[in-house]
Amino acid sequence: KYAIGGLILDHVRLGDAPNTTPLGAAAYQAKYGRSLSLDWNNTNGPGGTYPPSLYEFNEQTISGFVKLVADRVRSIKPNIIITADVGDGGPGHPSGENYLFPYIQGQNSSDWVNRGVIDSLVTMYYVNGDIFAGAGQFIFSYHRRSLINPDQASWVAGTYQGISASALASQVTSWMQTYGTAPQ
Repeated sequence: KYAIGGLILDHVRLGDAPNTTPLGAAAYQAKYGRSLSLDWNNTNGPGGTYPPSLYEFNEQTISGFVKLVADRVRSIKPNIIITADVGDGGPGHPSGENYLFPYIQGQNSSDWVNRGVIDSLVTMYYVNGDIFAGAGQFIFSYHRRSLINPDQASWVAGTYQGISASALASQVTSWMQTYGTAPQ
């Protein structure tokens, strides 16, 4: 046995396609009277409009998975800390097209934390250059504003983002001078 204190759910979203398995397609058809693959294929892409049923189905699928994992893990290890890497998006997103990304991907991540399903969020935002500027700052701030306890949102930064260790240290110092605290 290992002394495991936490679990992070990474890439906890649909990815490039909805739950188009035969079981998923049948569940969608039964619930909404619509074809899952037609709804996804006819609306996917820039400027596409998704029917409300697709947002709801995707959110219920992913939120159900997150709750299932959290419940099963906590039945074995009740005090474990569970967090999730979450995507970018949210109302007013600077890039515009990413605004609905978490929603169509089924990520209702703030709700997971606010209802106690998981303990915290980690913002996923990978960029070369200033990792705390522009869209990156927006995403982190959006997640903090959407939580009952804003300290349950974290930011992971590292040289994996294509910047040197000294550039990263400089950016963290700048963040601290601006916001009075280090990104977490």
